[in-house]
Amino acid sequence: MTQLPKVPALSTLDPALRGFVYEAWGALMVARGTPEAAAARWQRAFAAAVTDPEVVAFLRSNGTDPQSPLSLEALEAFYDTETRRYQQMARGLGITPE
Repeated sequence: MTQLPKVPALSTLDPALRGFVYEAWGALMVARGTPEAAAARWQRAFAAAVTDPEVVAFLRSNGTDPQSPLSLEALEAFYDTETRRYQQMARGLGITPE
């Protein structure tokens, strides 16, 4: 993980945040029931776009650290893990859905 150059470390803002790590990420999602072939075409097009040198340079110039695109299977596993992570955090903080 890389500290973004334009963002101060959270621990310098509030000692209570020491050790907290937040990773922003983005993905294109498709509706359940989308044919696998269509989802695979979207994934290939997205992967080509976000690995284009001009796009990578643009993202880096805006303070992000673009990563290699995930396969559909890896993205699904990652999304499930992130969802469980933040649900657990919310429960631990006593946050309930309204």
